[in-house]
Amino acid sequence: MNEKPVSEELTQIGVRREQVPEPDEGRRSLDLDKIRARLESSQGPLYWKSLEELAETKEFQAFVDRYGDTATAPAARYWLGEARFIQKDYAGAATAYLGAIRGWPKTAWAGEAVVKLSQSLVELNKPADACGALGEFDRRYRNASPALKARAAAVRLKAQCPA
Repeated sequence: MNEKPVSEELTQIGVRREQVPEPDEGRRSLDLDKIRARLESSQGPLYWKSLEELAETKEFQAFVDRYGDTATAPAARYWLGEARFIQKDYAGAATAYLGAIRGWPKTAWAGEAVVKLSQSLVELNKPADACGALGEFDRRYRNASPALKARAAAVRLKAQCPA
C-alpha cells in the first residue's frame, strides 16, 4: 500500500505543521487512570470533563508523539482529536483525526473520526476537503449507524457538498 505521510496529507488539505499549536508548557499534569476510567464509562458530563482535562495537558500529546507508530496510536490520535475538537482547535483536531484514520481502520470510532475530520475542515474553511472526506466516509463506512450517517449528512449540507 502506497500511503502518503501525514505531513503531505495535511499540506494537501492546507494545514501546515506550524499552524498546529504546540502543547502549552504551563498545562497541568493529569491522572491518566482516572481519565481513562471516565472515558471508558462515557457517561454524561464526566465524559466531557475527561476530554477537557485531556485537552489541557501536555502528556497526552507527548504520548502520541512518542508512541505514534504503535498499534494503539490511531485510537490515541482519535482521542486527541476529540480533545482538540472540544477546544475548538480545529487544525489540531484535523491533524489528530487524519492520523487516526490513516489506513482506514475498521474500528468503532473510525467513521466518527472521518465525520469529525470533515467538521473540522468545514470550520477551517476547507469545504471541498470536507466533502472529499465525507465521500470516503460513504465509501468506507457504509455500515455506520443511522445517527452517524445523519451527522455526516448535516456536515455535508454545511459544507455545501455537491449531490
